[in-house]
Order: sequence, then structure tokens, then C-alpha cells
Amino acid sequence: MPKHLCIDPHDPYAQHEVLVEFERDGSGLRLVAVIDGYDDDILGDLVEAQREDLRREIADADCPLADPIPMPPTHGTTSSLAPH
Repeated sequence: MPKHLCIDPHDPYAQHEVLVEFERDGSGLRLVAVIDGYDDDILGDLVEAQREDLRREIADADCPLADPIPMPPTHGTTSSLAPH
């Protein structure tokens, strides 16, 4: 099953992530598990609005029309992402 890192719905500062396991069904995305930083499945603790936020975040990241994430600039640094 596909997995995606999303913002932790329990983190008011949006600094932590959860690993969301999901599957696609006829009506969209079905959440299977939401694993937090303590390796606990918190899916059962989430209200429907939080679940919908996770579905939206996954759909936005998976959208083929979304802009690609730009690579960070490498000029002026000692390391490069390019293979040597």
C-alpha cells in the first residue's frame, strides 16, 4: 500500500510529520493507518476534519498538475547534489 508523509494533525505548530498508509478506492483515498513519531497508529484518534486534511494533503502531493518541487540552489555551497 502507498505511504505518504503528512503534517501531524495533533501538532499545532506543524513541525512534526506522520506516516499515512492509504489506498485508492472508487470515491478517493481511504486512510488505513496514521503512524506518529512514537510508532503509534493515531487514525482512531482523529476527527473527520483531520482525516479530510490528510486526504487533501495526499491528493495535492499526488496531483499530476501540481508544480514540481524545485531543487535547492547549489551555487555557493561546498556540496552538490550532482553525482561526481
